[in-house]
Amino acid sequence: MNLLYKLSIRFLLILITCDSYAQVIAPVDSGGGGVPAGPMDELTPAQQNAIQKAIDKNIDSLGLTPSGQQLLPPALIWPLQPAPGNTDPGYCGISNYIDRNPAFPNQLQDYNCGTRTYDLSSGYNHSGTDIYLWPFPWYQMDNNLVQVIAAAPGTIVYKSDGNFDRNCGFNNNNWNAVYVQHSDGSVAWYGHLKTGSLTTKAIGQTVVAGEYLGVVGSSGSSTGPHLHFELRSNTNTTLDPWNGPCNTNASLWANQEPYYVSKLNKLMVGKSAASYPACPTQELPNIASQFCQGNTIYCTASYRDQQNGQQVLHKLIQPNNVVWQQWTQTFTTYYSGSWWWYSWVLPSSPLTGTWKYQIIYQGVTSETTFNVSTNVTAGISITRTPSGAVCAGSSATFNSSVTNPGLAPAYQWKKNGANVGTNSSTYTTTSLLNNDVVNCTLTSNANCVTNSPVVSNSLTVTVSPNVTPAVSITKSPAGNRCKGSAITFTPTPTNGGATPAYQWKVNNINTGTGNSLVTSTLNHGDSVKVIMTSNASCVTSATATSNTITAPVYACSISLLLKTIIEGLYDGGTDSMIAAIDPINLPQLSDSLTIFLADSASLNLVSSSTKALSRTGEALFTFSGLIPGNRYYIVARHRSTIETWSKHSMLFPNEFPQFDFSTP
Repeated sequence: MNLLYKLSIRFLLILITCDSYAQVIAPVDSGGGGVPAGPMDELTPAQQNAIQKAIDKNIDSLGLTPSGQQLLPPALIWPLQPAPGNTDPGYCGISNYIDRNPAFPNQLQDYNCGTRTYDLSSGYNHSGTDIYLWPFPWYQMDNNLVQVIAAAPGTIVYKSDGNFDRNCGFNNNNWNAVYVQHSDGSVAWYGHLKTGSLTTKAIGQTVVAGEYLGVVGSSGSSTGPHLHFELRSNTNTTLDPWNGPCNTNASLWANQEPYYVSKLNKLMVGKSAASYPACPTQELPNIASQFCQGNTIYCTASYRDQQNGQQVLHKLIQPNNVVWQQWTQTFTTYYSGSWWWYSWVLPSSPLTGTWKYQIIYQGVTSETTFNVSTNVTAGISITRTPSGAVCAGSSATFNSSVTNPGLAPAYQWKKNGANVGTNSSTYTTTSLLNNDVVNCTLTSNANCVTNSPVVSNSLTVTVSPNVTPAVSITKSPAGNRCKGSAITFTPTPTNGGATPAYQWKVNNINTGTGNSLVTSTLNHGDSVKVIMTSNASCVTSATATSNTITAPVYACSISLLLKTIIEGLYDGGTDSMIAAIDPINLPQLSDSLTIFLADSASLNLVSSSTKALSRTGEALFTFSGLIPGNRYYIVARHRSTIETWSKHSMLFPNEFPQFDFSTP
């Protein structure tokens, strides 16, 4: 028996006027409904007795003695208040007052002699005031939007919590409740509270009027979220706080509200009508604040205690304060709670900016605002750094350039169609392979975007293999060289790139740069190498060092001290032979000796030196133009006719110092 959701749907007669259009435009659709009777509840006699015993026990143990004073009017404030941040003009309605007629069933009389109450065939006569949440009771409960507060100061004498709070019908479940005793001994019962929302104050602690006690729920025997507020005297009799024709006692409210409170509870716009699923599923208000050209807008107003014959003036007002649409709604029946919506299609070229949905009901003007924008398209393009070929294993970053992404866009990068990367405007990777294809999908949350998601251009990646630079050097001419002669060293690069750079080194000292080294200043044993800096792509190292060439550089000339035995004269004084060639003592007998070097390969005489022998048979012969590494015969020619060759050729210059012609 969930009367809260037995909504009566009616389409009302509407008068449409339009200040900014010549023709009359009707809404696309309209609908809504009402609550003929709101939530109800029941406390079994056993439950009531158990609660009263617990209250009496605690009062005795706390030593609370009633002052004997009656609760004098005005005494009670309204027991509900909106939670901080809840700015709706209304949040509740009254479904039931106290049934003052003890007979049953269906023998009903409230304080105003009306029938806004109920009794049951079990004998239960409603003994409190049921204040239900409206227009979204489960949404309001789940979001703690309405708080229960103490209607008067007093002492907490009992409370119960932890009971199931999403009931939709009569049952024997216990409720969550707080019970506060006032100074005159009367006790206020606050029932059906949300589990876990009760005040942290303990039994015996005091509260002041307006102090938080809990959140409205639907615990216990209840057909929907509401507060059952009940007041009992110190003798456990029901006190009716409402003054009216059928209760002439003074009102116990500080400001008693009228029997009917016709007012707007909520005004909203959305992109669809609100949804009221089956109890206890939370309602969907479907509120929106941003709209686009050509959108359908749903204008919804929720009321408390709408009366037959009442009228509501609705207006949709453009940013320039010109009324775009205006219509009048006439109520044809009574509902304690109702909601009505109208849908309109916004212009294809609307005035952009802040619009207003405004209603005038019961002399009160209320309005809510929404924004209208023109449609936009999202776009995305991607580039890559580096833009050319990528080296295997190196890092590449893909960057996106977007238009109309919104405040919280979503990015999904893809490589060869598979998702990669994170939700970021860039994607960096070191695992690219040749011919991989990368693109990105942008999901824009920009207002009025018409093409989201959108896919970027695709980039096909060229991945080059890594290479190792190397260099070797050769010299020209090859072989040994004479000191002072020019030698050219030439590099042979591998993976050097189009324009490699060279640093030549002689004995590890920088000597020159360029594509070759030409030098005539080397000494024998000098080492030559080059360091190449490659400008090729994807090299594993920037530089490479060549082989080392040790220069075989020689003087290419040599002086030989030769000693020979030739025909001579007998020296009677010393009894020894002396050389016949003696240009100083015996110049008339002076003679000379010519020594030739003959190439061992061709036997050609290539160098000669003529010297006069000393008295001891020695002479220093000098030769030039020799080639290191060649072999030469030593040829002695005496008086230009007598010629003697060495038995073996000698390697120049290594073996020459070892030759001694004085040895027979």
